[in-house]
Order: sequence, then structure tokens, then C-alpha cells
Amino acid sequence: MGDLENDGVARGKYGVSTESIDTHSQGKEGPCSEHRFTMSDPQKELKEPANNLPYAVREPPNEPSRTSPISATRVISIPSTSLAMHGRDRRKIAEAILRIATAIFSLIAFLVMANNHQTGTELGTKLTFHAKFSDFQAYSYLLGMNLLAFVYSTAQVFMWGLACKQGYIYSPTFNLALAVFICDKLMALLLFSASSSAATVSILSQKGVGSIWPSICTVWQVANFCSQAEGAVGMSFFSSFCIIASALFSGYNLVRLMTN
Repeated sequence: MGDLENDGVARGKYGVSTESIDTHSQGKEGPCSEHRFTMSDPQKELKEPANNLPYAVREPPNEPSRTSPISATRVISIPSTSLAMHGRDRRKIAEAILRIATAIFSLIAFLVMANNHQTGTELGTKLTFHAKFSDFQAYSYLLGMNLLAFVYSTAQVFMWGLACKQGYIYSPTFNLALAVFICDKLMALLLFSASSSAATVSILSQKGVGSIWPSICTVWQVANFCSQAEGAVGMSFFSSFCIIASALFSGYNLVRLMTN
């Protein structure tokens, strides 16, 4: 009984009050009493210093921070999917730039060649000669292929621009990617062959081949016609190089869709 009283005094001292209910009031005798515990006001506990408690756990004194520089450094992690999406977007933008360049170079080559004509006179005579691109099959072939390349590249750019306007990067399906890859390869082969054929005719017109093929630019004095034809051939070569690079991108897109 004395232990319980001491325990009750201790609990009252350290924030817990006890209230004993004597069992004799209920007509029962026993060595123990029934205790009912009630928590004291927490505001009072905060005012009492913790040093008064004999069994209180005291915090150790403040020590200098031992945090390493590496652990204190803030590491920002970027999801791999975000990096993949960013790389794919850059490839789509590069492909769109190549197709825009193809359309521009093809349009320039078409306009230059379509307006290429000149009237000249033969050296030592009064004979006149009206040179125009339709007199050479290679130039006509070059004109047609550049027109086709311009229409095709413009359609590709239009599809890409429509996708960007709707808020997403143009990403074709497998069947569309296969069709684009085949068309890119065909256009690259046709345009490059037309440029090569026209370049051969342009060189022969400038230098000639002895008595077999006289130099038209020198004999008939149509230097402007020859220079304009060379400019159109150069633009056509630039266009063919751009569409070849576009075919590489479309081939990569096709392989990526096949693997996925």
C-alpha cells in the first residue's frame, strides 16, 4: 500500500494525477486500491523544465553538422521518357527543316529552268538560234522532277504544320511511315538522276566534244542560257541531297516503329 501511495505521489509530481477509490466503500477488502489516472494539462508540462525529472532523457549538446557536400547537393533527376521525347521532337524538327529546304530548292530550280531561254547568233554568220530548255530532254526531265519534288515536300510540310497547329509533333503510323519511306527513296533516286543527266548536258554545252558535239554556249553565243541552266542544276542537286537526308530520317522512323 505504501508503494502505491509513493507511486501516486510520483505520478502527481510528474504530470499524472491519481485518484484512489477505496474498495471498503464497496464492501470489499483487499491489499490494493483501484487507481484511475487522468492526464494533466499539457500547457503546464511545457512550463516545467525537463531537468527536474530524474529520469528525463536530455538531448546531447549541439554538434557541428557532419553532412558531406555530396549529400547536401541537390540532385535533379530527369525521367528517361522525357529525354526520349525531347530527342524525338528534335528529330522531327530536323526532318521538317530538310523537307522545307527540299521544297525551296526544287521551286527555285523549277522557276529558273522554266524561264531559261535565249536567242543567239552563230559565230561568223547571221544565223540565229533560239535556245530553250525544251530543246534538251535532260532539262525537261529536270523540270518535271523538281516540280514533283516541290509538290511532295510541300505536302509533307503541310502535314507536319497541321500536326503542330493541333498541339502535337507529327508522328505517322506504321503504314504511313512505310509509304513515306518508299516515296522518299523514289523521289531521291529520280531527282538525283535528273540532276546528273542535266549536269552532263550542261557540261557538254559548255565544253563540247570536238566535232561530234560543238560547244553551244560558244558557237551560238548563248552564255546566259548556259549559266542559267547550271544554276538550275545546282539547285536541283541541293534539293536531291536534302531529300536523301529526309529518306534517312523516314527510314529511322520506320525501323523504330517496327521494333516497337
